[in-house]
Amino acid sequence: MIIKYIVKIGIEGVIMMYDLVSLSNQNAFSEKQVLDIFEKYGTVKKYGEGESLFNRGEEANGVYYVKNGKIRCYFSFAEGEEFTLLIIKKGLLIGEDTFMTPPKRTFDTEVVTKATLIYMPTHVLISKCMEQEIALYQIMGFFMKKILLLANHLISALQLNGNKKLAFLLLKLYSENDEKLCYTHEQLAIMTGLTRVATTKILNDFEAKGLIKTQYKLVEIISTKGLMDILNNNN
Repeated sequence: MIIKYIVKIGIEGVIMMYDLVSLSNQNAFSEKQVLDIFEKYGTVKKYGEGESLFNRGEEANGVYYVKNGKIRCYFSFAEGEEFTLLIIKKGLLIGEDTFMTPPKRTFDTEVVTKATLIYMPTHVLISKCMEQEIALYQIMGFFMKKILLLANHLISALQLNGNKKLAFLLLKLYSENDEKLCYTHEQLAIMTGLTRVATTKILNDFEAKGLIKTQYKLVEIISTKGLMDILNNNN
């Protein structure tokens, strides 16, 4: 099912359409070649919940392939506030700022759930990709996927409010996985920028309306149409 939401952006009312279901078509290119390179030449690293891979401003000297788990990418401010950019999970790369000049980390990271990653220094990754030219295109595919995820998350974070923000996030996660989403209320709150209390209140409202069903660390999507109706409601 194609799930689409049209968002108005900018003073001139420019309309941009984001197709949420495109997130579920992320395997249009072969990822196996890149994974093979990481597994053969990279270093496996395991992280526990709450640990950091790197922080903003540090020297960026390598890329991580997320084998499992979830990593939060965010900005932290002097006032103590944080802004979540996106959640990186299985099958994605993190650390593309290693290709910037100068190579500095552009955001902070935090492990949301226990994670296994494969780390590869920049010079090794470039060398091995040059040996297998097709892999260069696959690396670009990974980064384009990341851009799409970031664009959708920014819509949710900056353009929507309250129940619409959470409805958008649930639909996005649904398009990436299936009906059952393994997230706690706290994790959903972090991803939307809402408070934990507000997130629970909205989830309870969605459940009372028969749109979702919640259990411990689990949200089951019952009605995508109902969630879309919330997004389309102008009130």
